Amino acid sequence: MLKKITLLFIITFSINANAQLTVGQVYNYNVGDVFQYNYTPSSTSPTYITDTVISKTISTSLDTVKYTYKRYSYKLPSCISCYPIVAYSTYSNSYHSLSSPFTYSNLSNCSASIIIPCVKDTIIASGFCGKKTFKSQWVGVASPSVISVYTINDANFSEGLGQTYLYIENIGNFDPSYTNMIYYNKSGITCGTYAVGINEIVINKFLLFPNPTNSTINILDDQNDFKNSTIEIKNNFGQTVMLIPFSNNIDLSNLVSGMYYLSIQGNYTYKPIKVIKK
Repeated sequence: MLKKITLLFIITFSINANAQLTVGQVYNYNVGDVFQYNYTPSSTSPTYITDTVISKTISTSLDTVKYTYKRYSYKLPSCISCYPIVAYSTYSNSYHSLSSPFTYSNLSNCSASIIIPCVKDTIIASGFCGKKTFKSQWVGVASPSVISVYTINDANFSEGLGQTYLYIENIGNFDPSYTNMIYYNKSGITCGTYAVGINEIVINKFLLFPNPTNSTINILDDQNDFKNSTIEIKNNFGQTVMLIPFSNNIDLSNLVSGMYYLSIQGNYTYKPIKVIKK
């Protein structure tokens, strides 16, 4: 099995391009850019991850950039009777030496592999959505303690998209793990297929109450997710009866009793929520 895999790597990396990507070219984002990934760890259900850039800070030397992201994740149910797991968070990453050639420092060095064959190589080629991509693959054994387990590490980093693909597999202890970009929206330019449903479940299941209501409904927004969003309420005939800036408390006392549909539009468009006014 290892010989076949090694041959595959050698064929894949037989041609190398001359153009080199820099760190700044790989991690070139703007506020509002959206990236979505399909993360499939070993032996568990896939998770859809959506990252939105909410801030960008460049150092005075112009050689370091810091991004802050808002992350939503949606883990698929692991059984028929199970519920999906939804979470959201905020995190930051800094990237340095922006003008330097991009390298992937997490790869093991072939000189450290205790057995042969060990294959490590990189190329610059076309990647996700045709973007110029730094591809790096490594296979070998890096530690005497795991001599029976060969490791494959396959990573792609694309211009303006960061890491678009990561595959890790320990042969002999089969547990492949994938992280694969499936969609991006950069300054209104999109590519890939957006997997809807993540944010709809957050608001539908956790944040809107009471429903039905006599007069006021509340939307819990602890993470300030809906700042600068708009609330639209339509009646059962599809007519807009209310269009207001986002508020945690919405007064429906002027509406007649009946069924309405509330939607929130901002960084994402949320699935309309059925609201009953008593």
